[in-house]
Amino acid sequence: MHRKLLALVALSALAWNPAQATHVSGGEIIYECLGNGEYAFSLIVYRDCFGTTLGTTYDLQFASPCGNQTLTVNQESFVEVSQLCDEQLPFSTCNGGNLPGLEQYIYTGTITLPPCDSWTISWSLCCRNDAIVNLQNPGTYDGYIETTMNNEDFPCDNSPVFTNAPIPYVCLNQPVVYSYGVYDPDGDSLTYALIDAMTVGGVPIPYNFPYSGLEPITGITLDPLSGLLQFTPNAQGNFVVVVEVSSWDDDGNLIGTVIRDMQFVVIACTNQAPDPTGGAISNFSGSAVQTGPFSIELCESDNFCFTGTYSDPDAADTAHVHQQRSAESPWVHDIGNRYQPDHDHSLLDRPGG
Repeated sequence: MHRKLLALVALSALAWNPAQATHVSGGEIIYECLGNGEYAFSLIVYRDCFGTTLGTTYDLQFASPCGNQTLTVNQESFVEVSQLCDEQLPFSTCNGGNLPGLEQYIYTGTITLPPCDSWTISWSLCCRNDAIVNLQNPGTYDGYIETTMNNEDFPCDNSPVFTNAPIPYVCLNQPVVYSYGVYDPDGDSLTYALIDAMTVGGVPIPYNFPYSGLEPITGITLDPLSGLLQFTPNAQGNFVVVVEVSSWDDDGNLIGTVIRDMQFVVIACTNQAPDPTGGAISNFSGSAVQTGPFSIELCESDNFCFTGTYSDPDAADTAHVHQQRSAESPWVHDIGNRYQPDHDHSLLDRPGG
């Protein structure tokens, strides 16, 4: 298979709500094939540091026509991934301050699975946030995520991997463009879809009108091939958005799915985000292929160079550009203004965000 990486330029406007809820902000389940029917599973959970603590172990439930199993996964690591500029991190809620803090927890375990054409691996945690706007009676439902796999027809496949942390804080009436930064270790084709939020057993949760799983935020769009999420929020509140990533072989056969359930918190901001139309690619050169004003398609050995120009409507703000890259993940160019009490912007270039 040809492993192609997609570079996307994305803008996300971030800020803080001091009355944040006390529950998990997002999560997903991914897996890696170790051979001989053995798989390493990772439960990745994003915790709002203003809220509840997490346990050191959790159980993943494995359901299939071939039998059910349970795997206990143990906390392997946690790291702060707050949408703050570096100099403000010591003042996040993760460190005893009052700025918005977010942590990523990773729980891991290994299991041997018999071949079966339909496995559903799930995890749930009580309870969803009562402040959620787009779900009916959200506090009466558990948070729930699941991953599916077919290890009978695809005996040693790996799941897609998210490289971008959730961005929980966005600004009212300001454009948001968010890339999930997903890649597939096997080079499988990926598609993206918005789906219903679920509770235990994969049961869909009812939505408040006019919201739905397909439109959890008014006007939201998701590119089914790139996974680029775009919206301009017109109402304040907490909104659950669930994306399903499906992996396919070269013949169009479904291999499996991974979902990420996450919350966006929309608040009124006095600061204005950098221009969402900025950063268009110009002066492009190299062996990669430019496929649009904000996208580049490349193989692992390709190289490229381009110019991107950004502007900020708040003339007094200070703009910074940071770059991080990983040889294991897509190169994703993400521009966003992280929360700062003096409205200092951070223009962010990294494989995630």
